[in-house]
Amino acid sequence: MNNYNLSDYLLFNTLNENEILHFLKIMKINSYKKNDTIIKENEIGDSIMLLLDGAVSITKALTMHTNKNEKREKEFIKLQSTDFPFFGEISIFKNNCKRTATIKAASNCNIGVLDKKDLITIFKKNSEIGYKVVTNISHKLIDDLLITNSQVLKLTTAFSLILDE
Repeated sequence: MNNYNLSDYLLFNTLNENEILHFLKIMKINSYKKNDTIIKENEIGDSIMLLLDGAVSITKALTMHTNKNEKREKEFIKLQSTDFPFFGEISIFKNNCKRTATIKAASNCNIGVLDKKDLITIFKKNSEIGYKVVTNISHKLIDDLLITNSQVLKLTTAFSLILDE
């Protein structure tokens, strides 16, 4: 077991200390050096990851891949452990789910890994914990969807302005 305070993460902020202990017991801690790849876009994933210490950078393809020699534009986001981020949550809901972004260590960091099979075991044993965690994940997914909708609207507006010229 480790000493990380998971209640600061949106994933667990509605759980009490005893409920959080279930996750501390199953969480694996992986250490990464600066510039190590933690998650690679389009690889299959089956775990949720929490940034426990350090910082990560997230890149995502912004254009469709049409030519192997062509460089695709990337979106850069930097997250600090003090933001209490988690990622990989989509893989909990869909089998053989491809990762939607590449995450690299921007500094030496520790990542807590919660495997899907272990989460499902906890959820089956205690449906109240499962309900709380799934609700928390859905809040993050909704926030992400709202951001994506806003980005699509901006791109659609820009595209229509270009076509009108």
